[in-house]
Amino acid sequence: MKYYEAMALWETHGFDKIKDLFINLEEKKSLGHAYLFTGQEMIGKRTFALELALKLNKMEGVFNDKDPDIFYISNADNESRSTIQIDDIRDMKKFASLKVYNGPYKYIIIDNAHEMTNEAGNSILKLLEEPAKGTLIFLISAFHKKMLPTIISRCERINFSPHKKVGLEEYFKKFNLTDEQISFMVNFSNGRIGLAKSLYEKDAFPEIKKTIGMLQKLVQGSIFEKFDVIEKVVNNRKVSDNGEDTAEVALLYWMLYLRSSLATNLGQDRGKIIRKMFEVYNYLKQPQLNHRLLFERAFIKY
Repeated sequence: MKYYEAMALWETHGFDKIKDLFINLEEKKSLGHAYLFTGQEMIGKRTFALELALKLNKMEGVFNDKDPDIFYISNADNESRSTIQIDDIRDMKKFASLKVYNGPYKYIIIDNAHEMTNEAGNSILKLLEEPAKGTLIFLISAFHKKMLPTIISRCERINFSPHKKVGLEEYFKKFNLTDEQISFMVNFSNGRIGLAKSLYEKDAFPEIKKTIGMLQKLVQGSIFEKFDVIEKVVNNRKVSDNGEDTAEVALLYWMLYLRSSLATNLGQDRGKIIRKMFEVYNYLKQPQLNHRLLFERAFIKY
């Protein structure tokens, strides 16, 4: 199979214009040295970057974290901290100084790039200005406005738009889902294929349905129903084996539902409720606070 034919066969769903862009850039040997991938969380930016790296290096299969030509870093991979720090950038610079192993390129992929500390962000500037030979840098962020402007200005920004409803419905027909489940998943995920696929793999349908029922009581129910929901969320809170906090998951499901077309008949100011939920979500990470009281102050008045 010729190289340009292999480049046309992607596992990553959608983003045809962006795929064509990189195919054309590679054919013309006009690739830039640093790209910033922006767009909603879990829309497929990371998956695209990893697959693009393999394709440009004419490698088959899926990403392997032991690939000598790919340096991948994300704050999500480190349970002990939530930021990308200066030591991570130092390791990245050591990688950039190495020769390409399989070639023709080596790749630095920084997921959640907005989580770089200011020290880490300033440290990466020189590499963005004077890239090592044969190195391509992909920064990925759903919140690029949090990044240092000096970083953004040194990258070529590419925005990933939400997937269209029809395309997602067609994609999920290959899974063991009913038409009702496909319709719900497409609307609930709001065009984010990575989120929809993750929920499918976790078989999250029963939990989502249960959580949405609790939300309806929290927003539209009597004061006794509201207190009952809060008590269940706070008192039954636990952390699963994979690190998921049940209270945080409930809030995330609620916010996803409120942002989707499924909640248009809720009859409340959804934007205001989402802002309250986001505040509570951030406070949940502070164990010294009274979390039950936070929920009550945020939601009892609805």
